[in-house]
Order: sequence, then structure tokens, then C-alpha cells
Amino acid sequence: MTIEVLVPSTIKIGGGAIFEASSILKRLEVNHPLIVTDAFLVRMGLADSLRRQLENAGIACGIFSETVPDPTTEAVAAGLLAFAQGRHDSLVRLGGGSRIDSAQAIGMLSSNGGRARDYKVPNGIPKKGPPHLAIPTTAGTGSEVSRFTVITDSETD
Repeated sequence: MTIEVLVPSTIKIGGGAIFEASSILKRLEVNHPLIVTDAFLVRMGLADSLRRQLENAGIACGIFSETVPDPTTEAVAAGLLAFAQGRHDSLVRLGGGSRIDSAQAIGMLSSNGGRARDYKVPNGIPKKGPPHLAIPTTAGTGSEVSRFTVITDSETD
């Protein structure tokens, strides 16, 4: 049996990698990303620091900070609404695994429509989502290099 492993095409590791976000987004040719993060990283100033870096590079962006630990379809729906209303063209995933999983689901649903449960394994995802940049602030789940996301269905738990 063979196994194929797909990971992001570029992974930057190390102190200061966050300061390369604007150059990476420019290389991806995006103009208006949505930063998906949480309230804690907003309070700590990290999300605003990233926003300023992007805006100083000429990249307008928004911030969605209503993610929750162990993401739910309800929280993802709020992020999807922010993505659509802001007319964003990409996602910057800032935070731990739950924030990254939330942004993956937002991107997948923005391109494919429907509900998260429609794409439960073994169902495929027909269309590629918008470009993503992951900036993990924790280690452990590997969400930043995974094609999968874990979302709890708010209706069925």
C-alpha cells in the first residue's frame, strides 16, 4: 500500500517568521486577506501588529477573532459571513490548532458552499479554497500542515 502526503509548498520556521507574512502574501498575489485568530491574540496585540505589517506593505485586511476552542459550525458560519461581507480573497490563520482549523473550514466553505457536514469524510471537496497563510502560535496538532480540519456540528454535536 502506498501513501501520499501533501503538505504546504512553503514552510517557514523560526523566530521572526511572522515578519515575512506580507512578502509571502504578495508572492501569493492576494489583496485582501482575513486574519482568523482569537480574542486572546487580539488582546495581546499580536493580531493588530500583523494587521499593521500587512497594511504598511499595501495589503488591506480584516480581523475575525470570534473563533472558539474546539471549533463549531456556528463559529465557522460567523467567520464565513465575515469573509464574504469583507470581500476577502485569502485567509491568514493566526493562532493554535482551533484557529487554523476554523480558517480552513471558512476557506473550504467560501469556495464550495453548503455546510461543513457536507464534506465529512469520505466526501471530497470539489473546489480549491482561497490562498491560506498559517502562522501557528502553538505546537502539537499539526493543523498548519494538514489537509483536514475538525469541526463540531453545532446541531448534532
